[in-house]
Amino acid sequence: MVDGNQPFTVILDFAVSTDPNYSGLDPADVDYLNIDGDTTGVKSVSVIAGSTMLVSESGGSAKFEVVLTEMPTANVDINIWSDTPAEGTVTEPAAGTITFTPATWNMPVTVTVSGVDDLIADSNQLFTVVLDTVASADPGYSGFDPADVSFVNVDDDTPGITVLAGSAMTISESGTTSSFEVVLNSEPSASVSIDVWSDDITEGAITTPASGTLTFTSLNWNVQQTVTVTGQDDITVDGNVGFFVFLNTAVSTDPNYNGLNPDKPNVSFINVDDDNPGITVNIGDGLITKEDPVTPKFDTFEIVLNSQPTDVVTIGPIISGDENEVTVSDASITFDTGNWNTPRTITVTGVDDWVVDSMNPQKIPVDLGTASSTDTNYDGMDPGDVTVYNIDDETMPEVIVLYGSSGFITTENGASAHIKLVLNSQPTADVQLNSITSDNVNEGIVDTPSIIFTPSMWDSPQTIIVTGVDDGMDGDGNISYTVDFGFTSSTDPLWNNVDAGGANLTNIDFVSTDDYLLLNNTGTFTSIIGSGNEKLITFEDIDHYDTYAPEDEGFQYVPIGFPFYYMGLPRDSVTVYTNGFLSFSPYHNTANIFVNGFLFADSADTDANLFVDILAPLWDDLTTADAGCSVYYETIGSAPNRVFTIEWSNVRVVGTNDVYTFQLKLYESMNVIEFVYGPSTDGMQKTTACLGIKEGTGGANHFIDAIDGDRITLTSAPKYEDKDRDYADIPVINSLISFDPN
Repeated sequence: MVDGNQPFTVILDFAVSTDPNYSGLDPADVDYLNIDGDTTGVKSVSVIAGSTMLVSESGGSAKFEVVLTEMPTANVDINIWSDTPAEGTVTEPAAGTITFTPATWNMPVTVTVSGVDDLIADSNQLFTVVLDTVASADPGYSGFDPADVSFVNVDDDTPGITVLAGSAMTISESGTTSSFEVVLNSEPSASVSIDVWSDDITEGAITTPASGTLTFTSLNWNVQQTVTVTGQDDITVDGNVGFFVFLNTAVSTDPNYNGLNPDKPNVSFINVDDDNPGITVNIGDGLITKEDPVTPKFDTFEIVLNSQPTDVVTIGPIISGDENEVTVSDASITFDTGNWNTPRTITVTGVDDWVVDSMNPQKIPVDLGTASSTDTNYDGMDPGDVTVYNIDDETMPEVIVLYGSSGFITTENGASAHIKLVLNSQPTADVQLNSITSDNVNEGIVDTPSIIFTPSMWDSPQTIIVTGVDDGMDGDGNISYTVDFGFTSSTDPLWNNVDAGGANLTNIDFVSTDDYLLLNNTGTFTSIIGSGNEKLITFEDIDHYDTYAPEDEGFQYVPIGFPFYYMGLPRDSVTVYTNGFLSFSPYHNTANIFVNGFLFADSADTDANLFVDILAPLWDDLTTADAGCSVYYETIGSAPNRVFTIEWSNVRVVGTNDVYTFQLKLYESMNVIEFVYGPSTDGMQKTTACLGIKEGTGGANHFIDAIDGDRITLTSAPKYEDKDRDYADIPVINSLISFDPN
C-alpha cells in the first residue's frame, strides 16, 4: 500500500518495585517512523528521531537516521551542524555532510551526536542539531528543508568539597607531621574559601596553609590543596592525646558553594607522647568496611613506635581473622632508628560475600602479631589486636553497637566504658538519638543524652562515654545495668523511629585492699624458663649516677598483654624491680633507695609515692648479677583466660648465700593475684623481707601482709615495719598465696 511514512510508539510502562524510590516511575516512551517502501511521487527527506534526544557531559551519545522518500535524478547533499558546540557536537558523519546518490537514496544514514563536558555545574542544557536545506541538481529535492533534531546534554558536575583523609591521622610530640588534602568536585563561578583550625593547638598546630584558609578558584578548583598538621611537644608525660582539625563551611559568591559543608567536616588526629617505649595503634573512630560488589569500602589504621629503638623492630605477622570478610594490605611492618616515629598505614578492605550475613556487621579480628627486635624494650611486645566491622550491603536500617573485645565494664573506682555507635547505611537526612539514658544512674552515668549522624558522616562512629558510679554500698557485688539508646528521629522515612537498641554493662564493685581475700594453699611450682614463650627482662639502672649495677638495683617496663583490673582500675603494664616486687605505676623511682620501709609510706615524699600499687612476692635486697640468676616474663592462653607470669629465678640476697626462686601470676577476667614459690636455700638468720600487696596513698589499711594476714595502716613517713622473721617463715617450695578481689 502507498500509505506514506507511518509513525508508531513503543510504550514503557510504570516501574514496579518494592523500592519506593523506583516504584511508580514512568520512563519516556520511544517514537518510531516506518518508512513507506511504495513510491508516491513526492520527494522529501525523512528524519527518524525521538522528540527529545539525550546525551551527557560524561561522553554519552545518541543517534538518529536520515533517508530519502524517492529516488533522485542527481546527488542530494545535506549539511548537518550543532547550534551549541559547547554542549554537543556531530561526531558522525565526521565531515558534517550527508550525501545520497541515485544508487543509495533508500539506505538510511546514521547521525551520531556526543555530549561535551564543560566542568561547570550548569544543569541540563538544550541544543539543536540543524539539517540545512538540500543542495541538489534534482529540482524535486533542491531547497527542501529537513526537520531539525532537539537534544538535551545531561550535566555531570555536582558541587561538593572532598576531604581526602584517613580515619586515623597520627603526629608526635617530636615534631612529626601528617597531612590531608582538600579539593572541589566541580568548577566554581567565583572564589571559594574554607577556614581550617585545630581545636587543641597545644597538641597539634596547622602549619600549612599558614593563613589557615584554603582558597579555590576556577583555575585551581581541581588541584588538591594540602593541610599539614605538626605535633607540639608539651614536655609532660600525658600519654597519647586526641584532637580534631575542623573545616568550616565554604564562603563564596557562587550560590552552589556558599555555605556548603565539606564531606568530612572534621579530621581526627592523635599526638603521640614521646616519653615511654611502647607501640601505638591508632584506629581513629573505629575500623569500618562495607561490602560492595564494585567498589568495596576500605578503612585505615596506623601503627607507630612511642620511642626510638636501638635496633630494627619488626611487627607481624598481621593476619585477618576471616579473609572472606576483610583483607589486610601488609603482612608485617618494620621500623628502624630513623623512621620509628613515622606512622605506618595499614589498609583493611571489606569483601562482598553476596549473601545476607547472619550477624550484621561481621566483627573480624586482625591479629597484629608481636614485635621482634634485639632491643629488649620492644622484643616480644604485643601491640594487641584490632577489630574491623564489615557492614553487610543487604540489610535494613540499623544502629550498630561496636563492642569491645571484653564487653563493657565500668567500676565504682571510676573506670569508664566507651560505646561507639554507627549506622549500617547512608541516610538522606540527619539521624538523631534524643534519649540516651542509663537505667541505673547509681551504677553508671552517660556523658550525653543525644548524638547525631549526618548523611556525610553516617559511617563515622559516635562515642558515648559511660562512667562507673560508687554507690557507697560496700560488698553489694558487681551490678549489671543497661544504657538505652532510644529511637531514631529523621526526615528520612527509612530512618525515622528505628529502635536503636542498647548496651549491657557491668559496674564492678568498689575495690580496696580490704576487699582482697588472702588464701594460703599448696600448689605446684612450674618454671616458665624453657617454655618458648618466656622473655628475659634486661634491667635498666635506677640511677645512672650511683655506683650500683642495674642487676642489683634496676627496673624495667613490661607489658601484661591484657587489661588487668587492680583496685578497680584497668592496668596494661607493670614496672618490675630486681628486688622481688613490681608496681602498676608507669613511673620508676629515680633514687637508689630500696628499703622496704617505703612499702608502708603514705606521705608527700616523692620517692615514697612512686612506690604505689605494689605487688611484692618477696621484697628484699636481691641481686640478679650472679651466674644462673635471671628474671623472665610470659603471657599465655587465649582471651578472656590469659595468664601473665613473672619469675625471679635463683636471685640472691645481697651479703648472704641465700637464693630464692618465686613467681607472680595475674589472671585475666578473675583479676586474681598469685604468689608461687619454688626451691630456695637459706640459713637460719633473721630477715625483714616483706610479702604482700599495697594500693595507692591515702586512707588506711593499704597493705596486706601475705604471711600473717595483717592489714597495715600507712604512716606519714617511710619507716621499717617490725617484720623480724626467721627465714623459716618464708614460704617453702610449692607454697601458693593468692589475693582474690571477688
